[in-house]
Amino acid sequence: MDVFFVISGYLITAILYRDVQKEDVSTLQYFVRFYDKRIRRILPAFLAMMMACIFFAGTVLLPHHYDAFFKTAPYALIFFSNLQFATQTGYFDVAHEMNLLLHTWSLSVEEQFYLIWPLLLLSAKRVTPKVFKILLATVCGISLIWCIIQSNSDQNTAFFSILTRLWQMGVGGLISIGLFPQLASLNRREILSGLGIIMMIGSFFFINESMVYPGVAALIPTLGTFLLIYANHQQARVTLIGKVLSHPVLRFIGLISFSLYLWHWPILIGYKTLITGANPLTWMDRGLLMTLSLVVSTLSWTFIEQPFRHKPSGKPFTPTLSPRGEEISPRRESC
Repeated sequence: MDVFFVISGYLITAILYRDVQKEDVSTLQYFVRFYDKRIRRILPAFLAMMMACIFFAGTVLLPHHYDAFFKTAPYALIFFSNLQFATQTGYFDVAHEMNLLLHTWSLSVEEQFYLIWPLLLLSAKRVTPKVFKILLATVCGISLIWCIIQSNSDQNTAFFSILTRLWQMGVGGLISIGLFPQLASLNRREILSGLGIIMMIGSFFFINESMVYPGVAALIPTLGTFLLIYANHQQARVTLIGKVLSHPVLRFIGLISFSLYLWHWPILIGYKTLITGANPLTWMDRGLLMTLSLVVSTLSWTFIEQPFRHKPSGKPFTPTLSPRGEEISPRRESC
């Protein structure tokens, strides 16, 4: 999830920072616009996944897995499942392995980020741009230091806590506010893109459950994602890796990524429960699971996400007025 935390922080900060800089957008409008988009973006597909999991848990799961699911479900519904998991055993432990809602911990972290970060970005209206950038960078630095300290003293809490994950989302946000100068040299950006991809891919092989994590090890995927975004951020000439990532197939996967995130884990657990049991997955199993996840995610994106995400009337969920009393038409955001 490290990669997605950075990407999410980058995209969300870009949206918020654009609005906070507009003189005709009040503080109330700033929050209404943001949370309106987040609710329509997240809640419909999330609730559909939850209902499917509740039905499956109530009809199929064995008693001990059933109990674990229904202990987690209330926390997941209010986006606090990360705190519930933090009080239990580690992420990689068998006790969590068959929990249909294990993956919701990261969504809970993001939702908590959505409560903290908009408030911090409002400070841009009160201070100079330089002070504002220093403030956000300082917050990210403190979070990183706390992440390293907490990982060495209480790894389980560090893994699931918003306080130890804030820096990862914040690093993406620092690109959006222009803390780092753009690189004019395409060759330098190609090098940074290549290095970023190597760090991101390498982290999948380098990082394992025996390591202290997140801690210092989390710098590898986080900085790798940062370099990739930074090298391709608002540049006229996209790097080679940027062009590859812009391929229509990869762009489509990006579009359905939220539904893919929501459904992949319940599908995996359901498959293990009904078919493979404790046996390891074969390559055929993995291929079937990947195909099934893509199909279900595409259906979810098409028939659940899209209809709710874009309001048919084009009118705001809550009236948004300019200082002259004129309604402002919302733009459709990509995230």
